[in-house]
Amino acid sequence: MNVAYLAFNTAKPPLNNPAVRHALALAINNQRLMQSIYYGTAETAASILPRASWAYDNEAKITEYNPAKSREQLKSLGLENLTLKLWVPTRSQAWNPSPLKTAELIQADMAQVGVKVVIVPVEGRFQEARLMDMSHDLTLSGWATDSNDPDSFFRPLLSCAAIHSQTNLAHWCDPKFDSVLRKALSSQQLAARIEAYDESAEYSGAGIAHFAAGVVIAFAGLSVRYQRSGT
Repeated sequence: MNVAYLAFNTAKPPLNNPAVRHALALAINNQRLMQSIYYGTAETAASILPRASWAYDNEAKITEYNPAKSREQLKSLGLENLTLKLWVPTRSQAWNPSPLKTAELIQADMAQVGVKVVIVPVEGRFQEARLMDMSHDLTLSGWATDSNDPDSFFRPLLSCAAIHSQTNLAHWCDPKFDSVLRKALSSQQLAARIEAYDESAEYSGAGIAHFAAGVVIAFAGLSVRYQRSGT
């Protein structure tokens, strides 16, 4: 299973503000990405968790595409002339057959709401090291695992420790969220784990660290996630 996503660098202003991340997420035409990049080989994601995960929330909502609302929210935040750098791998990935084309579509979407996106191509073998210096604003990436356990997605993509292990490209860290993950992992009862992971999904979904567009059928899609706190 894999998921492709756009990561917001939550450690860097103004993207450390969840309201800014939410406004930007509204600008992205996810359905067009599915049609133009994946040609029916992926499904739009409502969560960082694939539908095949036993903790997937069937009531999770796909982030709406609403450029008018995005523009209005950015204006209210005083960000009418925002410029962001989007770091993009130059080669196709297991979760994204055409990262540069994906970046260009996102760039066009952002331009419609007054945000200038500068695409920065990054060679694959240098990408992780460069992303860890935290100078990027946005980056396209993804995650793949053979496990349908939600911990295989939440921990490497959103835990504090994963920043140092170079898999949390959003640089989002919230000790309360980590506590919920530990609670879920330590439980011996499936029902208790599902309840804890529901809390994890709801908590992470309120803050947006990633924009998740789609989940793999053959390739993958993109995913947007928020984080509740401003950290």
